Amino acid sequence: MPHECPEYPFLGMDCLEKNALKPHFTYQFKELKSAGNWFNKNHILYGRLRPYLNKVYRAEYEGVASGEFIVLQPISMINPDWLKYVLHAQSFVNWSNKQTTGDKPRIRYDQIALYPINVPPREEQDKIVQELESHLSVCDQLERDIRNKITQESSVLRQSILKKSLFGRISFSRCKR
Repeated sequence: MPHECPEYPFLGMDCLEKNALKPHFTYQFKELKSAGNWFNKNHILYGRLRPYLNKVYRAEYEGVASGEFIVLQPISMINPDWLKYVLHAQSFVNWSNKQTTGDKPRIRYDQIALYPINVPPREEQDKIVQELESHLSVCDQLERDIRNKITQESSVLRQSILKKSLFGRISFSRCKR
């Protein structure tokens, strides 16, 4: 209940965007009136509502999550990040979507438990995670670079339009209304 740990972060389904692996914000548990699912660091939160939205998060702290998340506690032979990536993979998303129906499809834990996973040794899982995160960090940097470039170019274009309009090189009388 919220009064038990009011300062705990609370993750709602809206805290993770589609295909996200991290929340972009959290609530404080005291802002809510109902209970949620407790989670600890390294637990995996899997968004069970509309699995095609692909909302998966490895907890970096302890907190409380919406009942729309299935909280999974990896065993010691499983790297939590490896499990996060398995559940985030398109093959799992496709499989989980086939398990659900309706306008608000929800997958259950007992359905997820049936998904066949080949679990490599922990050392290999660690290497896979390291390689994935290396590639993902490159993608993140490219995304930041592209956003910066777009921002810079739109600013230059905006200034050019203003300059041309102020010096009479653009005639607004010819614009169709």
